Amino acid sequence: MNVLCLGKFDALHRGHQALAAHAARICPPAGQVRLLHFTGMAEALGWPARLPLVSPADRQRILARWPASPSEIELPFAAIRDLDASGFLSLIRERFAATAIVIGDDFRGGRGRSADAAEFARAGAALGVEVATVPAVADQGGVVSSTRVRAALAV
Repeated sequence: MNVLCLGKFDALHRGHQALAAHAARICPPAGQVRLLHFTGMAEALGWPARLPLVSPADRQRILARWPASPSEIELPFAAIRDLDASGFLSLIRERFAATAIVIGDDFRGGRGRSADAAEFARAGAALGVEVATVPAVADQGGVVSSTRVRAALAV
């Protein structure tokens, strides 16, 4: 019984923390909160390689302070690239014993990023996987995002 948060989790910023906090609230007592991110995505899509914003040595220390102290799991992007929302949810339910996923309200996934949060919710309902959507976290500078973190560090 796992609740999976979906995202890149490259910056471990307050928006990512909001996903984990929501997951902690809906996670069954015997369950586990996990951050699921995809490996090989940039290479497969031809995106430029970017250094992580949080060093691997610091990730566990940071996550230990978050609600439910989520663990991290990875899934090769190649394994999900051609799946629709239903196929993707079936795969993570079977592979990771996921009973629920938590996504940001701007999440897009599935083949060609064709499915939005509403489509994932419909597919989840049909498969018995709860899909919880969390609104974006904003501050005086706008929506908190890894792009904003990278831009601030570049100054």
